[in-house]
Amino acid sequence: MRMEGELRLCGSSNQLQLLGLVFIVSTCSFIDVALALQRPAPNAARSRPAKPPRSLEPLKLHAWLMYASTGFLLPLGILVARFMRIARKDSLRSSKALQLLYYFHLGLQTAGIAVLTGGAVYSFKTWGFNLSHTHQKLGFSLWIIMWIQPVIGFLRPNHGVKGRPVWYGIHWLLGTGSIILCIINLYIGIEIWEHVTKSSIRNLNIAFSVQVALMTFVYMMQDRWDYLVDQGRGLTKPIAPPPSTTLTPISYSMVPTSMEYQMRHYFPA
Repeated sequence: MRMEGELRLCGSSNQLQLLGLVFIVSTCSFIDVALALQRPAPNAARSRPAKPPRSLEPLKLHAWLMYASTGFLLPLGILVARFMRIARKDSLRSSKALQLLYYFHLGLQTAGIAVLTGGAVYSFKTWGFNLSHTHQKLGFSLWIIMWIQPVIGFLRPNHGVKGRPVWYGIHWLLGTGSIILCIINLYIGIEIWEHVTKSSIRNLNIAFSVQVALMTFVYMMQDRWDYLVDQGRGLTKPIAPPPSTTLTPISYSMVPTSMEYQMRHYFPA
């Protein structure tokens, strides 16, 4: 708990600076979004464009920005946060190692949100504000949720505080749930790309699926790692006999390993 308090004090100022930097950059982006909202959206009545755009470069840039943020940086930040939980259980871990993981998690999430904001704003400026398709509706909703997460993370209570379980549940559900929806939305975006360009990106689809599978495997292993390690260890807990008034206090510590000693212990002459 002391380590958590020190980590919180060390990280509060730096976290506030990072959030402030992202807030300033994104405020300018929000102004651009507001201007984009005033323009009529092209092809607003259509869920998908019937003809390919003149240039695919804007579509490529938007796709790579969304992948870099929601498909790599933000999921990797969640994995780092779960490694923090494992490191906190290990008494041999130093506070510097835990602090390093914390800043790594904070940096990944901050960079992910900044890239996500840039990709969203770029799409609004290029194609206008249009929520006629599931990909657009889901993406806009996730963008809002991603901005709620750092605020919740900054307001986290210390370990042992009464409100910590509620905070952890909300932060975990929003973070993990939004990443799952982001991955689904990326697959929807791949489908839209193939529909617009009339070309297949099967290799990229397979590569992304392999990455998702590997990250999911690491995520699941983090939950069961302690259990897997314990499988290779013997039972170290003492086995105490049932309470009895005829037994001496020493009998409650551990069952003797020697049969002769057991006979002398439980049936004294």
